[in-house]
Amino acid sequence: MISKIENYAFIFGFAVTAVMIGYAGLKMVMDAGSGKAVSEAKSIFMATAKGFIIMLGAWVFVKFILYSLLNTDFQGFIGPYFK
Repeated sequence: MISKIENYAFIFGFAVTAVMIGYAGLKMVMDAGSGKAVSEAKSIFMATAKGFIIMLGAWVFVKFILYSLLNTDFQGFIGPYFK
């Protein structure tokens, strides 16, 4: 149950990241003449990248806790962990 919740949360977070990167890119292209808009688009991109890195680290940490310390058997994305 927890594994499904964290997988759905990661998928949702990845989708939000993709949308925000697209928004920042569109803003940068559409408002290329305005230095303030380009600066804001870069800021959005950097905040999105930082958020994705934090989310990815949290996902790895949760996977470690669930599948290493709790000794649950995992046959997921890249095979069994820690064997």
